[in-house]
Amino acid sequence: LLTETPRGIAGWEIAVAFEPLRGASGDLYDFYVSDNRLRGAFLFDVSGHGVSSALITMIVKPLVFRIFSRMRDRELDGIIARVNRHLENEFPRLATYLSCVLLRFSGNSVEYANAGHPDILHREKGKGAHPVGAGVNGFRGEPLGVNITRRAPGVIRFRARKGDILLLYTDGVLEARNRQKERFGEERLIAAFGEAPGGTAREALDFIMEEV
Repeated sequence: LLTETPRGIAGWEIAVAFEPLRGASGDLYDFYVSDNRLRGAFLFDVSGHGVSSALITMIVKPLVFRIFSRMRDRELDGIIARVNRHLENEFPRLATYLSCVLLRFSGNSVEYANAGHPDILHREKGKGAHPVGAGVNGFRGEPLGVNITRRAPGVIRFRARKGDILLLYTDGVLEARNRQKERFGEERLIAAFGEAPGGTAREALDFIMEEV
């Protein structure tokens, strides 16, 4: 199910690390590329562990790709809402949920929506790293698949310029613990991201994973 990491993309360089706690995982990612350009990125985390969560990823991944492709002129919150309706119809009694982030790229413009997921991080060239959308009222929506009155996510638009880095991750990074049972946490992640070398995407990611 793992998407091959896109290479040779105009304007972007991509690196991926995937280390599930067990052999099967409910965490998964996807990249949407056409005409050698990065059009979108999707990262999600299905609740639970093991095969049962991994089975849900087998349905969610192609579902989001299909809806994203068909609704390329619609707002990201509308795309996420459509995905949620499909999940509700497909699994009316499913006692699980998923958090996700969905991004769409056009030149150096980035659209970003978050449904109950940890904030993505943005490191602007020559500046520090910061969470995108943190503290913005009403931005983060609720996870998908929860049969409650939910809050739809908002959409944030920002620019990523040459030399900037975006970091998408699941809570497995935040929940990683050392021998003293201390969580790695967001504060350490932001610090590691800020200190990562500014060379290739792989070098930056390898530095962060070593810190974790």
